[in-house]
Amino acid sequence: MNDFIIIDLSPQVGISRYVKKSLKSIASTQNTRFEWLKFDNINTSNILRSFFKVRNSRELFNIIIDIFKIIYTALYVGLFSVDQKKFQSRLLKIKFRGIEVGDCLLSAYFRSIKTPVYPNISFFLLKHISLSLMIFSTYERNLSRLILSSDDRLLLFLFETTGREEYVRRSCLLKGVDELRFSPFYRGFRIFSGFNGVEFCKSHSRRKFIYDKLLPDELEKGSQLIEKLTYRKETYEYLKISDLNTDLVLDLPIRPPKTSVVVFLATLSDAQYMYGVGPFSNLIDFHENMIFDLLDKGYEVIVKPHPSMLKKKDYAEKDRSYYSTLMKRCRVVLAGKNIFSSQNNERLKFVDPKLPIVELSRVFPQFLCITQHGSVAAECAFLGHFCIVASNSQYMKEDAFVNILSDKNEVNGLLEDWREFSGPNYKQSRSLFSYVYVNNIGYKKLYGTRIMSGLVPVELDSSHIENWIQDFEYGEPDAELKLTEKANKNLSKLNNDFTQTIHNKI
Repeated sequence: MNDFIIIDLSPQVGISRYVKKSLKSIASTQNTRFEWLKFDNINTSNILRSFFKVRNSRELFNIIIDIFKIIYTALYVGLFSVDQKKFQSRLLKIKFRGIEVGDCLLSAYFRSIKTPVYPNISFFLLKHISLSLMIFSTYERNLSRLILSSDDRLLLFLFETTGREEYVRRSCLLKGVDELRFSPFYRGFRIFSGFNGVEFCKSHSRRKFIYDKLLPDELEKGSQLIEKLTYRKETYEYLKISDLNTDLVLDLPIRPPKTSVVVFLATLSDAQYMYGVGPFSNLIDFHENMIFDLLDKGYEVIVKPHPSMLKKKDYAEKDRSYYSTLMKRCRVVLAGKNIFSSQNNERLKFVDPKLPIVELSRVFPQFLCITQHGSVAAECAFLGHFCIVASNSQYMKEDAFVNILSDKNEVNGLLEDWREFSGPNYKQSRSLFSYVYVNNIGYKKLYGTRIMSGLVPVELDSSHIENWIQDFEYGEPDAELKLTEKANKNLSKLNNDFTQTIHNKI
């Protein structure tokens, strides 16, 4: 029998709890035993106690070294940065114990409701950096203790690919600890070796391999689905409650073609560095550089927030705060049905988050679509628009329906390409249908509603699965048994394999 001890950084309640119970049961059918070990989630309320919890003189020595590293890092980033650009560049290049952690620090910063919206040099940011590095140091020592004391093979189990959890993944990677996780491209849970969170999210080599093998009927399914999604005859699983409203219209005259740019905002709570660091130091910089640079170039710029930014959920609080701050900064006022105009520049507009893309396409013909990584690029490409995305996105060069911005200086060249663009060619259309099929039909992500399929209401938004489970556990007799059985039944249908390890060969 294969014995594994699993370092568990996932929640102990909700969907995560039932996934783990199911995986333990599935593993036993493959002559494998999983022992789940809760790895304490260290936070700012218990960091000092955890950080100074010393077992031996070697740990004391390491703590002293780490204190000097933390002080040096805070001074290097905060006090000795002469301007904002150098400050952000230094912040992203921070290393701790040989691991790049700058993006982990910033990701945690953006998701925290306790930090200011903009990551400027401030007491809040220096405190955030210092406390985060103390947390990293404590995780590092706990991992080292675990590795030394365990005779069984260790695996990591967590969901996040950003923030503090991503530091733990990178630390495990350095120590040779593999990871148990679901892969849409293998259509099941597997054991992975040598992958960090960015590589998990991008999966470029695996996606390219699948693209090349797609059959004509699969491409046709991708074509049919993107049409349904664009016109909202079908919706995304995570937008069932907060999706676009196809009844909304704009009371504006139709603009001349190729005079307008639509910047589709992404959510700070979900997107920061999930796909790596791109042409701008953070998502806010990407948004605002695109908005104000294109205004300066004479274009009409329409800002379209992601519907999830305004969800009444705790994780979206920072999104709502950022959007409110941006609107105040631009001094927007109501200018018509579902549209706001900036008092600073009349060519800058904000539209209702639920406004459909087809309505934008009607009023702003052949608009330029700009999004860091949003799936909206596929919908805009289907409607014949030229799309710019960032290099820190899930898109790759094989996704010919988008144009990848990897350097700030490439903007002017891409604007020239847009002006010459007359519509998608065969290669671009094929790549669009391939992308849609792979990401939405053949190799879908494992949302919680899919795990509990057959038990949860079909109209349930996947982001509300935890609330639904909590209510179900409270009000349903034998709730735990029913949830366990349903998760086990659905997860057992996947292509799970715990006997072989998938190695990163990139």
